[in-house]
Amino acid sequence: MIHPLTTYLGGPIFDGKHVLQGFGAQFREGALVALAPVAELQEQGEVIDLGGDLLSPGYVDLQVNGGGG
Repeated sequence: MIHPLTTYLGGPIFDGKHVLQGFGAQFREGALVALAPVAELQEQGEVIDLGGDLLSPGYVDLQVNGGGG
């Protein structure tokens, strides 16, 4: 079974190094499967309009201070 594709469009996308304009990001099962200019994206699946908001990776701070007593 192929899981649904979710495409994010309509806002800048931060790829970890650059802020990309006019790009779309596609995810399947929570994993990025495509990051390309909107005109190059073939299948779109569910489309989520960012409304101009920035899409960026989530960051988790793994540093723990004082955790050892």
